[in-house]
Amino acid sequence: MQDATGEGRPPRLAVLQLRGLEHFLPDLLAGLAATGAIEVRPFTVTGPEVLAEALAWTDDPARDALWFEFCWPPFPDLIARTDFAGRRVLVRIHRVEAYEAPHVARCDWSRVDDAIVVSEDMARIVLQSAPLLERTTRLHGRA
Repeated sequence: MQDATGEGRPPRLAVLQLRGLEHFLPDLLAGLAATGAIEVRPFTVTGPEVLAEALAWTDDPARDALWFEFCWPPFPDLIARTDFAGRRVLVRIHRVEAYEAPHVARCDWSRVDDAIVVSEDMARIVLQSAPLLERTTRLHGRA
């Protein structure tokens, strides 16, 4: 069955999460999936093979995307060394990465299309840690 664009399926969003931190996602994933406009699947990253599985599932780089839930190890290193082959890459930044850890500062933001924060204050803190982020990456979640 084809969707409205004539493609065989809707765009896919692979959501990469960390074991023990999945509690941030159920409502968000349910909301995204409920629209029917996008196919959403979580992947709990335990090693590089899980990222490879997510890349294989998002097999249409022109339409599919990867969402990294947290800018926390191992995600910055995986982002730095992965060829996303044109897939859109999103990273959601939480308070702990912005206030208490150096991970935002050392992430290769040139490989990320969209950084998502929850407030203007978080955006300010992120830009203090990574002042050049907006040269390559859209920052969402501020007024």
